[in-house]
Amino acid sequence: MTDRPLRAPRADTREVAELKQIKASQPELAAAVDMQLALVEMQRRVQGRVPLPWIQVDPEWLRGQQSAGRPLVRFADIPLEWSDFRLTFRQTADILQRFEALERDDYQRIVAFGRDGNALQSLVRQWYEASSGVDGTVDPRSRVPPDTPASIEQVLVLALRPFLARCAEALAQRAELTGWSHGH
Repeated sequence: MTDRPLRAPRADTREVAELKQIKASQPELAAAVDMQLALVEMQRRVQGRVPLPWIQVDPEWLRGQQSAGRPLVRFADIPLEWSDFRLTFRQTADILQRFEALERDDYQRIVAFGRDGNALQSLVRQWYEASSGVDGTVDPRSRVPPDTPASIEQVLVLALRPFLARCAEALAQRAELTGWSHGH
C-alpha cells in the first residue's frame, strides 16, 4: 500500500488571516469573527462553482455609470443559477441564525421564502434593482415587500456576494476601472 503524501493545508486568504488576527487580539469578538469566518468559507465554496459571466456593456453606458458613480453590474449580468442561489440563501440564513444574528421567527420566514423559488426570484430582482442604484430611477424604498422580515436584506446582501464577486472579476478583465473612486 502506497502512502500518499500529505497535502499542505490551504493558505488562508488575507481576509481570513485578518479575521483570525482580530479574534486573537480581541477575544471578546470571537463569536462575531467565527460568524464571519463561516460566511467567508461558505461564500468561497459557492464562488468556486459560479461561472465567470460574459458581461457585454456598451462603452457609453459604462462611462455614464462610472461618471454618475453607479454600479456597473445589471441584474441580468449576474450568473444566478437559482438552485445554487437558493442553497446559498438558506446557508447564509442558517449561519446568521446559528450565531444569533437572526431572530428565530425571522429565520423561519426567510427560509420558507427561500423554498418558494418563484417568490425568491422576483424578490431578489426587485431588491437588487432598487438597492443597487444601477438604474438611477428606481425608488430604493421599494426594495422589499412590506410583509418580509427586515433582516431579509442582510441575508440577500451576503448570499449575493459570491455571484457579484464573479461579476467583478469579469468586469475587471474587460473594463477600464482605474478612475473608479466610489465605494461600491
